[in-house]
Amino acid sequence: EAISWLSRSNQRPVWSPDGEYIYFTSSFDDEIDTYRVRLKDKELKFDEDVLDSLYDEPEDDDEDAKEKKKEKKKDEVTPVVIDFDRIDLRMRAYPGIAAN
Repeated sequence: EAISWLSRSNQRPVWSPDGEYIYFTSSFDDEIDTYRVRLKDKELKFDEDVLDSLYDEPEDDDEDAKEKKKEKKKDEVTPVVIDFDRIDLRMRAYPGIAAN
């Protein structure tokens, strides 16, 4: 699947560390620009969603527990999921970066 229909010359793809974006350069008429594509659509949040969190119990402030969670999260590998439906609409240009 294509994530860009900008030109015939899209190059240098780079994944973001969190796996949510891919960056690449594209050249068109001697102009080279950098682009970022969000790989999944953003989930919409509604104010009603916040209401449920008002009744959540506060988390433990134990430093050891926080450190264990951080270590566990660091070791986990999150699979990258790409939603190709209308992916071209999630692309943003960053002109001038590639030239520098």
